[in-house]
Amino acid sequence: DKATNRDQSITIAASSGLSETEIEDMIANAEKHAEADKERREVIEATNSADSIISDTEKNLEEFKEQLDKEESEKIRTQLDELRQTLAKVNSGEVSLKAEDIKKQSGNVQQASLKLFEMVYKQRANQKDEAGKSGSSESSTKDADFKDAEKKD
Repeated sequence: DKATNRDQSITIAASSGLSETEIEDMIANAEKHAEADKERREVIEATNSADSIISDTEKNLEEFKEQLDKEESEKIRTQLDELRQTLAKVNSGEVSLKAEDIKKQSGNVQQASLKLFEMVYKQRANQKDEAGKSGSSESSTKDADFKDAEKKD
C-alpha cells in the first residue's frame, strides 16, 4: 500500500483438493464415455436439424397453400406429423434412435417437400416470364451523352 508503505501479499492455493489418482480417474472416465457423448451429440444435432426442416416446411406450406396440390400437401403434413412424433419420443427418452435414423426420416420429408415446392417455384417463374413478355415492347431507357462539368474543352 503506497499510503502506509506496507507490503501486502496474497497466496493462491488450489482448494479443490483433488489427488493425482482422482484426476486420472476423471480423465479415464471421460475417455471411456467419449463415444457415447459423441453419439448423443449427433442425435441432438440431427434432432435440431429435423426441427428446422419441420419449421421451414410448415412455413412454406402456409405461404404457398393456394398454389399447392391439396393431396400432395396432405402427404407432406402427414410426414411432418410422423417426424414430429418421432422427435417427441426421442426427446422424452421413450425411444432411442441413432442420428442416422433421424436424418433419414427428416431427409425423406425434405426431399418430398422440395419436389412439391419446386413445382410452385416453376409456376411462379413461368408467370413472371409471361408477365415480362406481355409488358410493353418499347424500352423506357434512353441513351444520352454526358459532359464532365469539371473538365473544360
